[in-house]
Amino acid sequence: YEIGIKQRMGNYAALNITAFYKETADLVREQNFSTDIQDIGFMQNLDFGSVKGVELAFTLRRFHNVSATVNYTLSYALGTGSNSNTLRNVTWLQGVYPKMTNPLDFDQRHTGVINLDWRLGENKGPKFGNIHAFENFGVNFLYSFNSGRPFTTVSVVSEQFWGGGAGEQPTSAINGNYSPWTNMMDLKVDKYFNFFGKSRLNVYVWVLNLFNFENVYAVYPFTGTADNNGWLDSPDG
Repeated sequence: YEIGIKQRMGNYAALNITAFYKETADLVREQNFSTDIQDIGFMQNLDFGSVKGVELAFTLRRFHNVSATVNYTLSYALGTGSNSNTLRNVTWLQGVYPKMTNPLDFDQRHTGVINLDWRLGENKGPKFGNIHAFENFGVNFLYSFNSGRPFTTVSVVSEQFWGGGAGEQPTSAINGNYSPWTNMMDLKVDKYFNFFGKSRLNVYVWVLNLFNFENVYAVYPFTGTADNNGWLDSPDG
């Protein structure tokens, strides 16, 4: 389901607000069955979840050489399992399957983009003699930000299982913590040159991650940080 409204703001700007809701059911997950010979894992249609949120979009048409777009989305992705193997340990340990929803692995509450563009048109800008040196010249800033993704903090039960599966014991709710936010600022400066009538040449300088933001790609579930796997805090470490 999706519903929205778009409102004009003056002659150059518009605001678009959209709310959305999606429900998923009968997603595949592994289920354990006991037989006279051995326990067997089958794929069953048992997982369910939902995605809901709201999106805000502001658009400014070019006004006094400036145009801009701003997009922001607040969303919640909740469910009983992020993929078919989420509850694999529960299956083989013959535990109780959760019936309440938790944040899914791809849940990202906040995402946004701000695009700001300043540009001079044909025969615009300061004039040197008979030449408009900065005509068709532009500067573009693209800033994007995202909140972190969820993870479950764990402790190590036995050092022989360090860093892997069976030795991990959860110390928080499923996906009860989030990694840090990420930020990125890109800059592009360009200029068009007219050649041979309708032919145009675009010359540009494009800088990715202008401010050299050091974003966290993933965190260690033992500590929740990107630079400490928890080994030195353990008795053996």
